[in-house]
Amino acid sequence: MKVLITIRKTNTGKIQVACVRSTNERGGIGTSSTLPAFNPNAVAEVEEILRNLGVEEDSIQRNIALLRQVGPSELLKAADLEVPDDVLVENGFAA
Repeated sequence: MKVLITIRKTNTGKIQVACVRSTNERGGIGTSSTLPAFNPNAVAEVEEILRNLGVEEDSIQRNIALLRQVGPSELLKAADLEVPDDVLVENGFAA
């Protein structure tokens, strides 16, 4: 199923990873799931989750670098790709 994967920094500096699963062929409409916020020093864990979901390494590094520069609540699109439901569940996202 098509999934939009985003990351953002909260106003407390923690990192959130979210997925929106499309329920529409054209995307844009769907159900979302967000992991509990990670401490800023847990960047390696965030990178690992993104890798597990199939996000390309270049995109991961670029978004992590941008995340350090943006303000709170600014949403960064990490990827828009096909991710099986079982992979989402294995990485902590609700089915």
